[in-house]
Amino acid sequence: MITIDDIRNELGDAYSNVPDAIIQNFIDKRENELKELIQYDDLSKAPYPYLLKKWLLNIVCIDILKWDMLGKDSADSLNYSIGDLKENKDLNIKLKFEWIQMLKEDAEKALNDWFTLVTGYRAVAP
Repeated sequence: MITIDDIRNELGDAYSNVPDAIIQNFIDKRENELKELIQYDDLSKAPYPYLLKKWLLNIVCIDILKWDMLGKDSADSLNYSIGDLKENKDLNIKLKFEWIQMLKEDAEKALNDWFTLVTGYRAVAP
Protein backbone atom coordinates (compact mmCIF):
# COMPACT_ATOMS: atom_id res chain seq x y z
CA MET A 1 0.00 0.00 0.00
CA ILE A 2 2.92 2.35 0.74
CA THR A 3 6.56 2.11 -0.21
CA ILE A 4 9.89 3.09 1.26
CA ASP A 5 9.99 5.96 -1.23
CA ASP A 6 6.62 7.22 0.06
CA ILE A 7 8.08 7.39 3.56
CA ARG A 8 11.27 9.07 2.36
CA ASN A 9 9.24 11.67 0.43
CA GLU A 10 7.09 12.38 3.48
CA LEU A 11 10.00 12.73 5.91
CA GLY A 12 12.39 14.55 3.58
CA ASP A 13 16.16 14.54 3.21
CA ALA A 14 16.86 14.67 6.93
CA TYR A 15 15.86 11.00 7.16
CA SER A 16 17.54 9.77 3.99
CA ASN A 17 20.08 7.84 6.06
CA VAL A 18 17.47 5.57 7.69
CA PRO A 19 18.18 2.08 6.32
CA ASP A 20 15.61 0.62 3.93
CA ALA A 21 15.32 -2.49 6.10
CA ILE A 22 14.22 -0.41 9.10
CA ILE A 23 11.58 1.42 7.09
CA GLN A 24 10.32 -1.80 5.47
CA ASN A 25 10.09 -3.50 8.85
CA PHE A 26 7.88 -0.69 10.16
CA ILE A 27 5.75 -0.76 7.00
CA ASP A 28 5.22 -4.53 7.30
CA LYS A 29 4.31 -4.35 10.99
CA ARG A 30 1.86 -1.49 10.50
CA GLU A 31 0.26 -3.09 7.43
CA ASN A 32 -0.40 -6.19 9.53
CA GLU A 33 -1.83 -4.02 12.30
CA LEU A 34 -4.09 -2.25 9.79
CA LYS A 35 -5.33 -5.58 8.39
CA GLU A 36 -6.36 -6.61 11.88
CA LEU A 37 -8.01 -3.27 12.62
CA ILE A 38 -10.17 -3.18 9.51
CA GLN A 39 -10.61 -6.95 9.09
CA TYR A 40 -9.30 -7.10 5.51
CA ASP A 41 -6.60 -9.63 4.61
CA ASP A 42 -5.88 -7.82 1.34
CA LEU A 43 -5.59 -4.08 1.81
CA SER A 44 -5.79 -3.51 -1.95
CA LYS A 45 -9.40 -4.74 -1.86
CA ALA A 46 -10.47 -2.49 1.01
CA PRO A 47 -12.70 0.48 0.15
CA TYR A 48 -11.39 4.04 0.42
CA PRO A 49 -7.72 3.06 0.09
CA TYR A 50 -6.61 6.71 0.18
CA LEU A 51 -7.71 6.92 3.84
CA LEU A 52 -5.92 3.68 4.73
CA LYS A 53 -2.79 4.86 2.94
CA LYS A 54 -2.93 8.14 4.85
CA TRP A 55 -3.18 6.28 8.17
CA LEU A 56 -0.36 3.92 7.25
CA LEU A 57 1.93 6.68 5.98
CA ASN A 58 1.46 8.79 9.10
CA ILE A 59 1.91 5.91 11.54
CA VAL A 60 5.07 4.64 9.85
CA CYS A 61 6.48 8.19 9.79
CA ILE A 62 5.79 8.38 13.53
CA ASP A 63 7.65 5.09 14.01
CA ILE A 64 10.66 6.42 12.11
CA LEU A 65 10.69 9.72 14.02
CA LYS A 66 10.53 7.95 17.38
CA TRP A 67 13.13 5.41 16.29
CA ASP A 68 15.43 8.27 15.31
CA MET A 69 14.87 10.29 18.50
CA LEU A 70 15.38 7.37 20.84
CA GLY A 71 18.37 5.95 18.98
CA LYS A 72 16.90 2.52 18.46
CA ASP A 73 19.14 0.11 16.64
CA SER A 74 16.30 -2.22 15.72
CA ALA A 75 12.90 -1.81 14.12
CA ASP A 76 11.57 -4.67 16.26
CA SER A 77 10.25 -2.43 19.02
CA LEU A 78 7.17 -0.32 18.32
CA ASN A 79 6.72 0.76 21.94
CA TYR A 80 8.52 3.93 22.92
CA SER A 81 9.04 5.95 26.04
CA ILE A 82 6.89 8.97 25.19
CA GLY A 83 7.40 10.34 28.68
CA ASP A 84 11.12 10.66 27.96
CA LEU A 85 10.35 12.67 24.83
CA LYS A 86 7.90 15.00 26.57
CA GLU A 87 10.41 15.83 29.30
CA ASN A 88 13.30 16.51 26.93
CA LYS A 89 14.27 20.20 26.79
CA ASP A 90 16.01 20.00 23.38
CA LEU A 91 14.18 22.23 20.87
CA ASN A 92 14.75 19.72 18.07
CA ILE A 93 13.13 16.96 20.14
CA LYS A 94 10.21 19.24 21.03
CA LEU A 95 9.62 20.09 17.36
CA LYS A 96 9.74 16.41 16.41
CA PHE A 97 7.32 15.60 19.19
CA GLU A 98 4.90 18.26 17.89
CA TRP A 99 5.28 16.77 14.40
CA ILE A 100 4.48 13.34 15.84
CA GLN A 101 1.35 14.72 17.51
CA MET A 102 0.16 16.24 14.22
CA LEU A 103 0.83 13.01 12.32
CA LYS A 104 -1.00 11.03 14.99
CA GLU A 105 -4.07 13.28 14.84
CA ASP A 106 -4.11 13.07 11.04
CA ALA A 107 -3.79 9.27 11.18
CA GLU A 108 -6.62 8.95 13.71
CA LYS A 109 -8.85 11.17 11.59
CA ALA A 110 -8.15 9.10 8.46
CA LEU A 111 -8.99 5.84 10.25
CA ASN A 112 -12.12 7.30 11.82
CA ASP A 113 -13.22 8.66 8.44
CA TRP A 114 -12.68 5.20 6.93
CA PHE A 115 -14.77 3.49 9.61
CA THR A 116 -17.48 6.15 9.31
CA LEU A 117 -17.71 5.66 5.54
CA VAL A 118 -17.60 1.87 5.66
CA THR A 119 -19.59 1.07 8.79
CA GLY A 120 -21.41 4.25 9.67
CA TYR A 121 -19.73 4.66 13.06
CA ARG A 122 -16.40 5.97 14.36
CA ALA A 123 -13.57 3.64 15.35
CA VAL A 124 -12.18 5.78 18.15
CA ALA A 125 -14.06 8.05 20.51
CA PRO A 126 -13.09 11.73 20.01
